[in-house]
Amino acid sequence: ITWRLFSSPTPFIREERERLFRDYWRDLMQSQPNYIEIFVEKNTVLSIVKPVAEQYCIPVTSGRGYCPLAPRAQMADRFRKNGKEKFILIILSDFDPDGVGIAQSLARSLRDDFFISELLPIQAALTGDQVDRLELPAGMPAKKTSSQYRKFVELFGDQVYELEALEPARLQE
Repeated sequence: ITWRLFSSPTPFIREERERLFRDYWRDLMQSQPNYIEIFVEKNTVLSIVKPVAEQYCIPVTSGRGYCPLAPRAQMADRFRKNGKEKFILIILSDFDPDGVGIAQSLARSLRDDFFISELLPIQAALTGDQVDRLELPAGMPAKKTSSQYRKFVELFGDQVYELEALEPARLQE
């Protein structure tokens, strides 16, 4: 354990003055009519998403797969404390059976488990339309062991794509 020690009040005052507003952030979302939060499926894209979220002061949650209960509860709590009527959830997940399942499961949980009726989940990336439009190279075959496999293949085929298939600048865009 260490303490911030000073030889006299002068260096302490100087350091405090320099640090005074260093952690001040103006709430740029305060004039938005809706509460907005970004959800990323995994930490590997967090460093790509963070600069954009930071620019607009949008909270980001990394679910690390199927999001555990505690982060979902924190998201619901932030929404309620914010006082806005509608929760817009921007979701970034892989285009694979589990990625699609994670997005659906998270939205369903926020609605049913946390009683957020005014929820608009938006799958911002990665979607089948984006895969086609951006002409991503052939993906990998979907994992047959996923509980979402059959439904995914019926809707989209058996090719899957990781979020990282997008260039970082494209994902930020």
